[in-house]
Amino acid sequence: FRPMMQGDNSSAEVMPTDSIFLACIVRGDLRVLNIFNQMQHGQKLVLVGEPPDQEGIPRICATPEMWSLLGQEFSLVKTIPLVSYSLLNDTVSLFVKN
Repeated sequence: FRPMMQGDNSSAEVMPTDSIFLACIVRGDLRVLNIFNQMQHGQKLVLVGEPPDQEGIPRICATPEMWSLLGQEFSLVKTIPLVSYSLLNDTVSLFVKN
């Protein structure tokens, strides 16, 4: 168990033993790339939010750059859909850094 804190992704420091949990990344926010770039091989990432549409375009969560980096540098372990509300299709996904 670790206490959760709100922080600024652009200055967050990632330790090699950390498991990263990110939720509801604001559309257009590139600061999360700082976290991804610090992560080491084998580190786990739990991401809650809506994945991009079939054309690869994020509708409400993060940026095309973030989703592209996930596809290139992380392996998807599992995705679990959350309750779907009108026009929202959030999931919980577990990734491992390659």
